[in-house]
Amino acid sequence: MRDSLRARWKRSFGVLGLTLVIGGLSAISGTQYLIGSARGTAQRLEFESGQLALLRADIVPYAVLAASATASTRDAAGRQEAAQLKASVDARFAHDVARFHAAGTRQLLAQADAAWVTFGDELNGVDTTLPAAQQAAARGTVVGAAVPKLMDLLDRTGAASRAAAHHDLARHAVFEQVGLAWRIVMFLLGLFVMVRLARRLAAEVLEPVSLLRESANQVAAGDLAHRVQVVRADEIGDLAMSFNAMAEAIADSHQSLTQQANHDSLTGLPNRANFRARVIASLCRPEQRAGTQAVLFVDLDDFKDVNDVLGHPAGDELLRAVAARMTDVLRPGDMLARLGGDEFAVLLEGISDDAAASQLAQRVVAALAAPQVIQGQHVQVGASIGIAMRHAGSDLASLMHEADVAMYSAKAHGKNRVELFGASPESRDRPSPGHVSVSSR
Repeated sequence: MRDSLRARWKRSFGVLGLTLVIGGLSAISGTQYLIGSARGTAQRLEFESGQLALLRADIVPYAVLAASATASTRDAAGRQEAAQLKASVDARFAHDVARFHAAGTRQLLAQADAAWVTFGDELNGVDTTLPAAQQAAARGTVVGAAVPKLMDLLDRTGAASRAAAHHDLARHAVFEQVGLAWRIVMFLLGLFVMVRLARRLAAEVLEPVSLLRESANQVAAGDLAHRVQVVRADEIGDLAMSFNAMAEAIADSHQSLTQQANHDSLTGLPNRANFRARVIASLCRPEQRAGTQAVLFVDLDDFKDVNDVLGHPAGDELLRAVAARMTDVLRPGDMLARLGGDEFAVLLEGISDDAAASQLAQRVVAALAAPQVIQGQHVQVGASIGIAMRHAGSDLASLMHEADVAMYSAKAHGKNRVELFGASPESRDRPSPGHVSVSSR
């Protein structure tokens, strides 16, 4: 039986149609798989990076509290804060170990959890009958040994998480190459137009997917500022926008966590942990190159009276106003921090001598003594300031202690004044004592 042209063309078009259907279905399913897998990998990486950042944000202040306080000196607020931080870390470890994607990251996180438990046991094992100084030294030794190990395990967990993401992306790349080969084989069964369709498919689908893969690699490597430059009104464009939105969310989350871990929520100033870290960094620089440093310990006089008369919201508003006034009179580059309550601290770098530090502190006292209006009431407060100058052998603990002692000396000699640690009684200036007054406008 003679094979007609119509039949041959029917068969040819049938083969071509089948090839198109198979190739099209293969392309669509492979693309959807790659898109879904890339999104899933990115979401897992976002979740795991965020949880590790939250763990660090809780462990660091807990370690600071643990190292700086003993059982006899830690106040109720400090104990409550430390307990809340510890409970938060415990809950995150319990919640996160099972949710991390790769077995290697779960194992490292479990090791970090065990190290955290050991850390707590060692802190609880410090003899509370020892003198405060020995307790502090013992706790500092425990913190110094345990915290770097914890941070290293969390860093290794993060690295393992990124490595798992890289492995997934590499697996996706292999799948992509296999799919490409399969499509090429199917396209070779067709005519020249099928080859052209295959090239067009590669240009419109495979290249953007590769770009997304590379972008995911960059974000996984820590480049949170990277964004995908793909502008299309299809699924690839939607994925690009979703990827960019995810990158923005990760960057915002990272920035927010950093801000929360290092700044006071009421005034926006650096917090105690941030201030201590800055002082330590300043002391690590050679004195002959960094200039003379000084620490000012500022305590508002009779701040409790404002809370008692006008209430705590007024006290909060007053603290924000005090922070703004001190910022205005300090030099650019001076670090002002809120330590807690009505206590502030200032780090002066490049200050010429103790006279210059005292002069700057007097400016702060004068600025805070000026009346101000809080919730329709005239409020006038003072401040007692203690100054500790850096000297040979100074460290964080000694500087903070000397500034604290000088501040209490200023309060003892009438408040609303400045005292320099180690100054002779004859060298003390004696301005009029400060006071707090509240009156209607």
